Amino acid sequence: MFHYKRLVDNVVLGTVRATECTYNRKRHDFNLHVHVLVQVKEAYFDKDKDFYIGQSEWQKLWKKAARLNYDPVVDVRAVYANESNGKDSLSSAVAEVAKYEVKSFEFIDIKHPKLSMKLIDTYSIAFKGVRGLGLSGVLREIKLDLFGRSDDDELVHSDESHRSELTDGDIVFIQYRWNYQIGDYLEVEVCPELIEYVMSRRRRRAC
Repeated sequence: MFHYKRLVDNVVLGTVRATECTYNRKRHDFNLHVHVLVQVKEAYFDKDKDFYIGQSEWQKLWKKAARLNYDPVVDVRAVYANESNGKDSLSSAVAEVAKYEVKSFEFIDIKHPKLSMKLIDTYSIAFKGVRGLGLSGVLREIKLDLFGRSDDDELVHSDESHRSELTDGDIVFIQYRWNYQIGDYLEVEVCPELIEYVMSRRRRRAC
């Protein structure tokens, strides 16, 4: 969508895009949606220019790009870089967009291991090869200038001590959980049921 001339020429400077998939326990279905933070040009809200895009036009652009046969739900809101209640609203918006791809607590339930494992399988297949978080334009350039890493680098880097004594064929289980207080991922103890599930699948494939 962001390659359309309407957006490239008049509106967009850069984007942060996160793909999220949630699971509804009551309906037993999935909801795949995309969070996008768009950096627009300074004159975007200028009434004398034809840069501004309303909700209905965003909806038409997304419908065309995604080749949908229905009108998708599109919710567009303006975010400004100002201080409110001690928080930088722009920083908060970036953190919210980039925070997660999957909310694990929605589908991992130790009391229902078979359902949890089935859902993990579904997520694994559906998200194989999918870049959950992506940057474009000036925001991508800023990221590369700040961190000097390629887009292929992982978002979470584990402690190298995990790999110090590894040999071919070894498997290391590392689990992270988002900590809302510090705004970052922290390593936590790996759920033993998940380890057993992964190892059982490995044993079945070896047979």
